[in-house]
Amino acid sequence: MTADIAEPQALDITRVIQETFSVLGRHFVTFMILALILVGIPRVLVGLVQVTTIRTALTGGNLLSFGGPAMYWSFFGGLVLLVTTAILQAAIISGAAGDMNGRPVSVGESLRIGLRAFLPLVGLSLLLGIALVIGMILLIVPAILMWLVWCVAVPVYVIEQPGVFASFERSADLTRGNRLRIFALGCIFIVAGIIISIVLGIVSAILGFVTAGLYVYLQAAIISPVIGAVLSAIAATASAVLYVELRRVKEGAGPQALAGVFD
Repeated sequence: MTADIAEPQALDITRVIQETFSVLGRHFVTFMILALILVGIPRVLVGLVQVTTIRTALTGGNLLSFGGPAMYWSFFGGLVLLVTTAILQAAIISGAAGDMNGRPVSVGESLRIGLRAFLPLVGLSLLLGIALVIGMILLIVPAILMWLVWCVAVPVYVIEQPGVFASFERSADLTRGNRLRIFALGCIFIVAGIIISIVLGIVSAILGFVTAGLYVYLQAAIISPVIGAVLSAIAATASAVLYVELRRVKEGAGPQALAGVFD
């Protein structure tokens, strides 16, 4: 007589969304401090330099002279944000894992884990980014398919630490059988992001009318960095929760399975 084999469960999209915002709500201050330090401050510095460079060129009457410096600072800012975003992802993912494992969450401990893991994560992010760009060139659909396969590669690396390429393989295994649901989940977050962008766009337009010439500095120093920090915190938390839920429905793994990140 053959023993019954339990079939993997389907991913519960509602549960992922609820758990994402529950974790965020419990550690909003901690996660926002991390996000503002690691994403907000770099955005402020790069944004202000870019605005100042462009305004100097416009004031001098040479409309073409800002192209080189602006591109240089954009490239430099992109590199800085790549590194700091990798640290933030690892820090928030470890914090979310700690929350779901019943451990206290702190800025210091999360930063320690983030700094420990950031270098391989930079490489992982670069590989994923290159793959998605190639997919976009090939008419978008391949990029979506690759994202669905590798969307939890980062939390896999942070929590399980299997190596960069093994993280891609592990993500492919975890997402198998639930990719349509992950696609639906992604669509929900995209629609929510569009709504938020519209609301913030209206607020920005009002601020632009009130502050006149100061608006560009306000945008560079406050609005854009804060929006970037908030969205980064949400994205990192959501990826951690999605990873945990995929392990739960696919492997029956409980909170104790997350303990490896703290070793």
